[in-house]
Amino acid sequence: VGPSDIISGKLEEYAFELNMPVENVSDLCIELATEDPSVEASREHQNESEFSGIITSRTETPYKSTGRLALQGVYDVHMCSIQELWEQVTYPAKLKYLVRVIFPRTADAGQIDSLMAAINSSRYPLSPSTVCMLPQSGWKGVIRNVPKTRRVSNAEESSCFAVTVYSTPSSSGKRRILVLLGLKYPGNVGTIIRSAVQSNLFSSVYLVDTNVSDEDINWYSLQNAPLIEIIRFQSTESFLQHIPVQSRMIALELSPRSLNLYSPEAFELLHDKHLYLVVGAEDTGTPINVLERCQNLIEIPSMSASVNVSCAFASVLSIINIADRFSLSERRN
Repeated sequence: VGPSDIISGKLEEYAFELNMPVENVSDLCIELATEDPSVEASREHQNESEFSGIITSRTETPYKSTGRLALQGVYDVHMCSIQELWEQVTYPAKLKYLVRVIFPRTADAGQIDSLMAAINSSRYPLSPSTVCMLPQSGWKGVIRNVPKTRRVSNAEESSCFAVTVYSTPSSSGKRRILVLLGLKYPGNVGTIIRSAVQSNLFSSVYLVDTNVSDEDINWYSLQNAPLIEIIRFQSTESFLQHIPVQSRMIALELSPRSLNLYSPEAFELLHDKHLYLVVGAEDTGTPINVLERCQNLIEIPSMSASVNVSCAFASVLSIINIADRFSLSERRN
């Protein structure tokens, strides 16, 4: 960090990453910027491991062998006591990134209502944070999906804690959206959403024309679904009316005009972070009216037949991960 970071208005982002007040980060920036270069180099070498522990959000080091976390994604998942959430109401700089709060259903409903009213008042004019209340079994499952370093011991049996989901400052304005269109089997929907959440590459999941219940989705996603925004559309027509006309849409579809998933062209297209990725039904695929809105189609080369839809999505997810990592490496070089 240095003077250019101060001027460019990144202090709030650093404050969020370091979990420090903005004024402390400002002092740190000035201290580092005015420090003797030789001392700064020594500090960098000495504190390399220390800073990797302070910044607990997803590391930007590709293929880091010492940890399981992927690239910094669109969400940052934490766990805290309800009392700590009350204290954050006085720190709006961090609350502006809070998009989702998950509570056990045993928590005091009146207290939760008051807390969320205070949080959303602090966030105004931003859209309100979403609240999710889960039964005990679902609450235990969600806790298991919080990164291990951020879990609180004994929280499974307590009603005094919450799981918080923040949008990361670096993901501002970037919205990859996964569209599941007409899928019929809960196992496929849950598995795909589980993969999407754990990849941390999608800001939302749109469920279009599906009767799979929320309970089944939570169950088959192993309680990953509560961690991401899920929006339902009753028909393909209502979905198409909702999205902007100029939106980039790519469908996973077998077609004469489909690009090979492993081609350079597909690689480049999937790196786009302003993207609707459409996955069609297990039997009928993607409806014609949606295909007509798609700028590109992508298929997975196979010997004779199509592959399971959740397996197909996993293949696409791998290419998106590689494309994002490759792009990061290019910027560094």
